[in-house]
Amino acid sequence: MDNSFIREYPNALSLNVCSQLIGFFDETITNGTIFTNQGSEQNGGGVNRSDTSLFLHMANPTTSEIVNDIVGKHWEKYIDEFAFLQNHSVTSYAIKFQRTPPMGGFHAWHWEHNAHHMNRDRLAVWTIYLTSHEDEGETEFLAHGKKVKAEAGKLCIFPADYTAVHRGNPVYKKPKYILTGWYHYVD
Repeated sequence: MDNSFIREYPNALSLNVCSQLIGFFDETITNGTIFTNQGSEQNGGGVNRSDTSLFLHMANPTTSEIVNDIVGKHWEKYIDEFAFLQNHSVTSYAIKFQRTPPMGGFHAWHWEHNAHHMNRDRLAVWTIYLTSHEDEGETEFLAHGKKVKAEAGKLCIFPADYTAVHRGNPVYKKPKYILTGWYHYVD
């Protein structure tokens, strides 16, 4: 039995939808119509990252709503397995769309729920991989010795707290595209 609370849902998105989303991202970034966060610093400026991102809920609210509906259906499966989560009111709204170039990314161990005021209400994290990467680009979990393979269309849900300290492993051959978001407690 897997006690990690890390769950994978293959084929949450079809390969066709993954390709369409990647095309949208690349076109949007190329046209410069959406603010991107490239080469930003994390954790108080101490850790550089090399990727490009935009927020899908701002760039394309309709597509964002569709993605949140798909994630929500899998969230229902997740909380069916972990029934104690059913008593919490949560929502997922922001979707970060990210492209990591070969040799780029953010590879420091971290967790998503921390003392920063913008993150302290996070209960869970979800990631949808839009590209497949053989033997690279996994999401690795420190305490569990687990690596989730980056496979196009796969959704992964896991806790936002220190029990799921993780990192994205580098890609070397081609860019990695993901959608990611968080389930936040609702006041």
